[in-house]
Amino acid sequence: RAASSGSSASAPGAGYATSRLFAFCFAFRLANAFAVRTYFNADEFWQGPEVAHRAVFGYGHLTWEWHRGLRGYAHVAIFAGVYKLAAMLGADTTFVIAWGPRVAQAAIAAVGDVYTHELARRWFRSASAARYAAFCSLTCWFNFFCGVRTFSNCLE
Repeated sequence: RAASSGSSASAPGAGYATSRLFAFCFAFRLANAFAVRTYFNADEFWQGPEVAHRAVFGYGHLTWEWHRGLRGYAHVAIFAGVYKLAAMLGADTTFVIAWGPRVAQAAIAAVGDVYTHELARRWFRSASAARYAAFCSLTCWFNFFCGVRTFSNCLE
């Protein structure tokens, strides 16, 4: 059944094609991250980067949700990893601290774009439908505006 479903997961070069798609999507989302220079809700800092900064560097503000244990650390751990790696490499500059979480979020958004492509390919059994779905995901204004922001629900 898998052979007749149009699945190319085992086809020669399928991993290479997925890697190329991810590279394209990541480059797009990286440009996207640097293009969106605004914020529309303070939570894009208080939900992740500020908490990660506190976890790695020992100082930073925690909002009441963190003091009461209402938020989880899974998304924050990604940014903390970026900060910790930067600190270990001596690259914990203002630029890296400010933009590192957005770059990490760009990678997460790119993974979402690749899996949108994969879902459409499997669902419709069509490479052209998969390309169209990826195109729609990449050009959706909402994804462009919100996908690279550091809200925890962007990961979800």
